Amino acid sequence: MTEKINYDVANEMATSDAASIITSTSSEYDPVKEIALQLGVEYVDYPDFEDVATIKTGKNLLIKRAIWKEQSRRVALKYIFGVDTEEQHKKLENEIMRALQNLDDDNLLQLYGVSQDLESTNCMLVLQYADSGNLREFLDQKEQPWINKLRIARDIAYGLRHLHKAGVVHGDLHTQNIFIDKYRAFIRAPRMISPDDTSLTYYKSAPETIPYVDPKIVNDETSLPDRHSDIYGLGVILWEILSNQLPFKGQTRLTVEEMLKISREQTTHIVPEEYIKLLQDCWNDDPEKRPTIEQVCKQLKDLLRNNPDSQRKETQMDESGEEDFTFDESIPYQSREIKENGHTNSQPYQSRDIQENGHINSQPSLPPESNDLDIPRRSTQSAVNQRHKRYSKMYQTLKFNFQQTKTTVFNAFSKMSCLRSKTTDT
Repeated sequence: MTEKINYDVANEMATSDAASIITSTSSEYDPVKEIALQLGVEYVDYPDFEDVATIKTGKNLLIKRAIWKEQSRRVALKYIFGVDTEEQHKKLENEIMRALQNLDDDNLLQLYGVSQDLESTNCMLVLQYADSGNLREFLDQKEQPWINKLRIARDIAYGLRHLHKAGVVHGDLHTQNIFIDKYRAFIRAPRMISPDDTSLTYYKSAPETIPYVDPKIVNDETSLPDRHSDIYGLGVILWEILSNQLPFKGQTRLTVEEMLKISREQTTHIVPEEYIKLLQDCWNDDPEKRPTIEQVCKQLKDLLRNNPDSQRKETQMDESGEEDFTFDESIPYQSREIKENGHTNSQPYQSRDIQENGHINSQPSLPPESNDLDIPRRSTQSAVNQRHKRYSKMYQTLKFNFQQTKTTVFNAFSKMSCLRSKTTDT
């Protein structure tokens, strides 16, 4: 009888040890880390951020900026809200999947990872930081020289070209989905549009975005956004960059005729007729007759090439056979005026704004960029390698923890078997 009691006690103790190990392992399960692991993005521990400060709040909106210590870079932390934890995690998955459509391009907003606030337990996206906010906020800050506006237009077109080349339709282009950082523009991730998404009610949830939507989609709710509708929205954005005005008055969207009239009445800048023609083409009633994104990029590139403020140091041929322009950034950027004797007279770079009286009002512009035209993008191979290393490190850590837990559980059951064997022998 005593032997039977000893056996039952030993068996219960060993089982309890194994159960406690499994329970403690399960208690360490973090759904946010699991989502990050499954979707292939990095999980960043919240203590890895410093100088955290709130930059934007609103209904179900909280965005902070911070320094990511490991990467020594400023990032934006976008909080994800939900009525409960399950909804919050579902929204996090959707936001990650949406952000991952942005691929790896300089003119597309990049997702660096996810994290979780230690106090509120809210999960968040770790995103590329934009020092000037969205494009609408940037345009409201001050009037920009024409050359700056051309560069921003070019960047937006390049970002959209990258998406279209990858077979991705953005479907939600407007100035609040475009961000500016150090005078460089990049586009927020596109909407995830599926073939069965025919309601498209999200377009009408915010009246201020309707002017950017292809009239064909507004008038026919069964129509899905496509590349042609992206071009229409891009045309409205190019007009807004030019005019620095909103494409609507109150709740009424401006007509194409009204926008073209405003464009031609511009007196702040000398606006090339080619730019006005580009807007008209983007708004063609027949979507099939609108230019492709490749054609838009080429026209903007030509406008930059012919702009007197766009200085070129040398030309080279890129992989597509087109001319690329690069700059020598080791010396101060200067404009050059050609004299009759053939020599150049270098002066500090200035933009030229033509006023109504015909005089030139010169004011400093942004520093030169090494990508004024169709410059090859910086190599992303190193960035890809770094991500692969980080994912490999995450995988190895996870694998090590799993092996360690498995070994501990195995030892516990071995201990239980030994005790059972000894009790039986006794």
